[in-house]
Amino acid sequence: MLRGVYRIRFYEISMMSFFRSHSMSLYALRPALWRASVVFFVCLFFYACGVPRGQVRLSGKYTNIKQGDFFILSTDGAIMSVDTLHIMEGEFKYVCDLPEAATFRIIYPNQSQLIIWCHGGDDIQITGDVQDLWHVQVTGNEENELYSQFRQQNTATDTVSLRKSAAQFIRENPSSKVSLFLLEQYFIIPDDVKADSTQRLFDCISKALPKDPQVATLGGLVQQRYNLSVGSKIPAFDLVTTDSVHHSLKDYKDKMLVLYFWAGWEGNMGYTHRELAKLRDERKEADDHAQELELLGYCLDVDTILKNVNMPDKSFCIPTYFDHQGFNGSFVSLLGVRSVPLMVLVGSDGKIAYVCHDVNEVRRYFDDKK
Repeated sequence: MLRGVYRIRFYEISMMSFFRSHSMSLYALRPALWRASVVFFVCLFFYACGVPRGQVRLSGKYTNIKQGDFFILSTDGAIMSVDTLHIMEGEFKYVCDLPEAATFRIIYPNQSQLIIWCHGGDDIQITGDVQDLWHVQVTGNEENELYSQFRQQNTATDTVSLRKSAAQFIRENPSSKVSLFLLEQYFIIPDDVKADSTQRLFDCISKALPKDPQVATLGGLVQQRYNLSVGSKIPAFDLVTTDSVHHSLKDYKDKMLVLYFWAGWEGNMGYTHRELAKLRDERKEADDHAQELELLGYCLDVDTILKNVNMPDKSFCIPTYFDHQGFNGSFVSLLGVRSVPLMVLVGSDGKIAYVCHDVNEVRRYFDDKK
């Protein structure tokens, strides 16, 4: 019995000696443990509070897709190349440095795009169905939520309906970045919008954002729309065609001129050349005193080799100017030409009478004048 009591007492003394001997080492570790604890809780705090101010995080969750790839790029240089968003189990996460505001575009496999406006520190959430990409929801800041609301309210995606809704949105939200996007998308890029309506909407935005550099850029594009609108005076030009002949606006006084912008890579180039030349010859041979029609081509190819390869058959000769500058040429930039083929009919008064992309529309224009 006494032996058992001694044994228990021995264990008690041993345990007390252990904790007493290790108390100093635990005390010595307290600063390191304290620092580690501080780091842990700071990291936990920032994670709970969101994304660091100099970064942006995009999180996507899509239904009807398990895995795949979307692409993301920035139109204002926030990221210098196209990145890939890897979809796993319908989700993706993307983080990048973003010291300033930027606009991103997510490119889907069907080539449609989703515009996202971001600021440093934003945590953007994207949710939707890959079978209904138009109605994908984006949250995380006011611009994205406004644009999501715009898409949700416009179930009809035809151009006319969207343009009408875009105009209303711009008038109601002139200071929103979304309005700048809608103005460019539905009023500046299309060629079938009247310049006056585009100008009125731009004026709403410029009053709300008088010092915004993006507004100034859009202002230049709006001015180009005026330069290509019916009734505008065509800018003076002096173009030397491939046969070394000078052509200026005054050479076509009292004549109807078709300025024909084309490129060799455009699929219907040969057909358009033939039909324009045929129309010119028909009007020359007509006995009804029809106003004489002249043609002046402007080739937007950039490669010198293409100059000879893409020139149409000489039997359908159209005097053509070629400067290797493509859409960057000074006259093209001044007019705001953005696509081919483009035919600009200039009246004898030097003003634009008609603008179209189809040679058959040119013929209909003259048929309606009979």
